[in-house]
Amino acid sequence: MKKIRLGSRGFSLLELLIGITMLAIVVVPILHAFLTSSKTSGKAKEVRNQTITAQNILETYEATDIASIIGDIKEHIAPFGAITGSAQVFIQTGAGQYTEITSGSAEAADGPVYKIHLGNVTADYKAYDAVLYINAAKYSLRNSAGIVDYKPMDAVYIQPEPGDDSNPDVMAAKDFASQAQIDSGTEVQYTYFLDRMARTATVTIQKIGGQNGVISCTVLFQYTAEFTYTLPNPDKEPPDNFDVYTQTYTTAINSDFYSGSYSEGGNSLYGLYFFYYPSPGAGSDMIEIHNRDNIDMSVYLIRQTAVAADPVIILREKYDPSATPPHAQMFYNRAQHSFRYYIGYPGAGGFSDYWYNTYAFNGSLIGTPPQNRLYGVTVELYEAGSLNADGSISGAPLSVFDASSLE
Repeated sequence: MKKIRLGSRGFSLLELLIGITMLAIVVVPILHAFLTSSKTSGKAKEVRNQTITAQNILETYEATDIASIIGDIKEHIAPFGAITGSAQVFIQTGAGQYTEITSGSAEAADGPVYKIHLGNVTADYKAYDAVLYINAAKYSLRNSAGIVDYKPMDAVYIQPEPGDDSNPDVMAAKDFASQAQIDSGTEVQYTYFLDRMARTATVTIQKIGGQNGVISCTVLFQYTAEFTYTLPNPDKEPPDNFDVYTQTYTTAINSDFYSGSYSEGGNSLYGLYFFYYPSPGAGSDMIEIHNRDNIDMSVYLIRQTAVAADPVIILREKYDPSATPPHAQMFYNRAQHSFRYYIGYPGAGGFSDYWYNTYAFNGSLIGTPPQNRLYGVTVELYEAGSLNADGSISGAPLSVFDASSLE
């Protein structure tokens, strides 16, 4: 019979329990740490993607302005820097109430609060729906302070004083007087025509040449006047031995007042100042601005007298679907009124109509109108598919990012 030694009998139950307990004490914290690390890593990756998404949205907004964003979304032109395939823009119309701005909407005012819906904005591996709030009301006190609004005086035309021989009005009146004297056979003073002429002033801004060309600015004054006179008719008996004639005279006076270099990728002209005197004739002035090459600039029309009828202003630009409104600003009437115009997008091209927004100016050439420039900016990220076409949002935001922006 084989004998078994007592020392080879194995582990007792107590020893096994003690060993398992010791193993658990060592392994469980390691497993917990591993699981915690995995969860933390996953959450960190999610936070990273959300942060990158929000940062992309904020940087895209910082690279443009509200008016450009609204114009692009309305006209479906690379909405919001092409980081999203779908975008809607809303303006606050009441407490918690927003109205969508569409291509059929009237031009949006400088509202205090905008909301922009961005669908399927992707960062790395995941897409989110995003809501961007742009809130000027948050800084209403600072935005109410006047800020100087001016542009460098790159191109300047100053119409000479009334009565000066170099004033286009005087030159035109003298030309008409000369024609009238030839037709009537009597001496005619040029002052006779000064208050009888109709005048149109056309300011043309255009690029001449290619990449190394120039920007040229010209003004063309066009005048029309009628002159009635009598000539004796020997075939008639007195006192009716005169015939009445009416002549229509026209003349044009041109002035090239600016020529500056231009290179692709940047314009060398930013501010055009046109100092003019009202037409001596009755009625309003007709002033046409022809910006044929869509040069991004501001035009200031400065009336050099306090009392006169407001001019009729016509704006013409070459159709350019890549242009982003607002394209320029215009101030006139001794800076009492401001007109900001936006380029239209007719489907067939050609010249387009313009929309005007007016606001009171302070009366000086370089004014300080209150204007929303400082905005509180909030980005809310949602699960993809949370944004509804009616402007409502399903679910709660995954994360919220706050910032501020100065336009």
